Amino acid sequence: MRRTEYDFLTWQSFPSSAKLIRDESGWTFWPWIKTIPVSPGVTVKASFKAKQQNVVSTPSHVKFEGWDGSRWVDGFGAPLKTPRGLPFGSFDWTDFTGLHEQTIPPGFSAMRVTVVGGGGTPEAPSITWFDDLRIYQDDVLIYAGDFSNWAPIIIPAQIITGVAMIKFIK
Repeated sequence: MRRTEYDFLTWQSFPSSAKLIRDESGWTFWPWIKTIPVSPGVTVKASFKAKQQNVVSTPSHVKFEGWDGSRWVDGFGAPLKTPRGLPFGSFDWTDFTGLHEQTIPPGFSAMRVTVVGGGGTPEAPSITWFDDLRIYQDDVLIYAGDFSNWAPIIIPAQIITGVAMIKFIK
């Protein structure tokens, strides 16, 4: 079984987190963020919060892919500055900063990020939660995502006693 879902009961930032479940060795992917423009020579790194249970094989991690003008290349085709795997086992919400860091090689103009849940067993499926993903380019925040499909829209024309009405779209 491989499953990805929004978890509205376990999160660090309201209202949800990404939850990845797997009952076998291997990975479960959550490719979810939009394309982010980057320039060769800059250093990008990820910061996020994660929690996991029963990860015993193939570690959970964050994966960068680069756009070379014709295809997406895993890890920009270059070695990582830092290792990307989370520890095996179970742990509560933990901050991970700089766990995944990479300098963009020549020929790449964009990147995307995938969070990856590690492997478990049929008897004890692995569960990995991710929340509060931040992407930095040369230590400047360029993307912030909180794994939510909750999208409030403020309608400025509808004002009641100085407070904007909020329409919730699912």
